[in-house]
Amino acid sequence: MTRAGSFLDQHGPAMARGLQHGRLLSSEIQKLISEICPSSWSGDPAIARRLEREIESLSRFGGAHHIEELVGIAIGSGVAFEDVARLNLIVGADGIPGITPPDDMYRSACSAMVLVDPDLGAVCGKNGDAEAHQGRWYYVQRVEPDRQGERYLNVIWPGTIWTDSGMNEHGLAMVQTGGPGLCGQGDGLAGCVLPRVVLERTHDVDEAIELIVELPASGFGLVFVLADATGRTAIVEKVHCRSGVRDRGKPFAWAVNRFEIEELQSGLVPIPLNDLAESNAIRCQGFAQLVKGGAPKTRSELCEALRRSPIKQQSMGGLWTVHSAVYAPAQLELLVADDQPCTDWCSYTLKPSSR
Repeated sequence: MTRAGSFLDQHGPAMARGLQHGRLLSSEIQKLISEICPSSWSGDPAIARRLEREIESLSRFGGAHHIEELVGIAIGSGVAFEDVARLNLIVGADGIPGITPPDDMYRSACSAMVLVDPDLGAVCGKNGDAEAHQGRWYYVQRVEPDRQGERYLNVIWPGTIWTDSGMNEHGLAMVQTGGPGLCGQGDGLAGCVLPRVVLERTHDVDEAIELIVELPASGFGLVFVLADATGRTAIVEKVHCRSGVRDRGKPFAWAVNRFEIEELQSGLVPIPLNDLAESNAIRCQGFAQLVKGGAPKTRSELCEALRRSPIKQQSMGGLWTVHSAVYAPAQLELLVADDQPCTDWCSYTLKPSSR
């Protein structure tokens, strides 16, 4: 079940963090993999070839510490490494463009916003949706590596090194929605892992954009909504080696699960999710009405908007909003709430480093 109070506070090297993660959440990891990783994948040669390439790409574009953490999660949870890797690197990329997904594959879609609060500075937030509401899990995770690397606070799923949304110690925050894919991709970093790499290596929106543009992504595209402690904001659309920046510095901007930049449109394939186009259209209507009535100007108004139908999905297009997450980078604060059913917001912060 989802729980806004579910929190992992982790320190030390990657392997140790992975082992702790796996041991603490073993039953949830096992259940999650059994529910959302199609059993047919374990004997599919195309999936096996892709997984081998994804593991090599993770090591090359992310780093050996990510592989170590996945190994730790697998050992700690008693789950085969290949199952953990498929969860992270294939489900974590919303599947593979060009390979027809099984009907029972899990997919997600979201809404996201960014604004400049007059008191708090730049603020960004998203809701997290599930294709079928079955009480999907999420955890807030605070990470302090052992010797080097940025501290960060993010929202993950059990058994993953994904960053569904997150913020690092320098006050760079990023949230995401889904996007279309591109057939015939080469190597790349799985989409849900890419934000974590950005948080580990960059300090502000400008640096984040440079790295997002540089890194090739794997799987379906993503739309990254960025904010930082200096007040910078931007939205980046990314699929494999293509990227584009929009709404840079705007006082209010939003994103759904599609690309808006014209130069990125050619050769794209939609996310294979039934009724996603309908869901996006409904969300866009909701944002149009929101702006018409006066765009949100504060964090509290952004929080309220994320939990308002139809930006919050309640079976529109077959999707349910499971949680919402809102970041205030200058304060290094994250607010998280369950949305099915609704709960009060929980606050988390990046405490001072003990290093």
